[in-house]
Amino acid sequence: MNRFIFVNPQWQGGNDMDTYHGAREIEDFYLYDVEYTELEVSQDSISLKDGEKIIGQDIILKQTENALEMLRFAKRGKSLTVGGGCDADVASIYYLNQHFTGDLAVLWFDAHGDLNTPSESGSKLFYGMPVRTLLGESDGVFDHIITEPLQTDQIINVGGRVLDDTETAHFEKSGIPVIPVHNNERLFEDICQAVRATGKRRLYIHLDLDVLDPCDEVSTPVPEADGLSADKLMPLLERLAKEFHLTGLGVLQYKASGKKSELMDKLIDFGLNF
Repeated sequence: MNRFIFVNPQWQGGNDMDTYHGAREIEDFYLYDVEYTELEVSQDSISLKDGEKIIGQDIILKQTENALEMLRFAKRGKSLTVGGGCDADVASIYYLNQHFTGDLAVLWFDAHGDLNTPSESGSKLFYGMPVRTLLGESDGVFDHIITEPLQTDQIINVGGRVLDDTETAHFEKSGIPVIPVHNNERLFEDICQAVRATGKRRLYIHLDLDVLDPCDEVSTPVPEADGLSADKLMPLLERLAKEFHLTGLGVLQYKASGKKSELMDKLIDFGLNF
């Protein structure tokens, strides 16, 4: 199989153990009969220590390095990454971008921008920084890991609607597209146009579940109003997989609910078979 099934329950980015337990529930409910690799993550409490620019900086760096080592050892050309927080697929995206020598467009499905640097962040939580980190703008924190950053023209935000002022300013400055999802009847066409404009042949989909409109079908720690209707998600992903060479999917920010979800069942099945 040329597909790496990777469970990364990293929760420190949002300092929220709910996402750790969410990833473990996905393992129990949807991956019980699947061969996958899991990253060992610390469950110790974290805080902002002297000299750190990010809460939990040392452990996040160590876990990211370990994740990259596992991905590089596997040498796969496709991946499904199950998080964890919405920063849990930084290593997966970076690995695939290197694997395909920059021939990768990234659809960042997320209600948030995830576009701050450590110095711009008021919370100092890494889950607000993964896009800028992948772009090589982490105030030096990840410079020894992200040695070949992605370019701004590789990133497309889909569904961003709760943005910090610094993120709004950077979207405007960088030209990274922000495609609205609420009541957007041309969503598929808008996404296709943006992906084609990158000139890249391969596609990665980062799916933070808070891009969805709050609903009973999927549980996420930070739900945001005016999102994508849950019943439109799977048809959209299936059309994108037919239109482009999909090489990776990250399913992130799931909060354990204690019960199976039909939508999550379909989503994980899609991730295992695209």
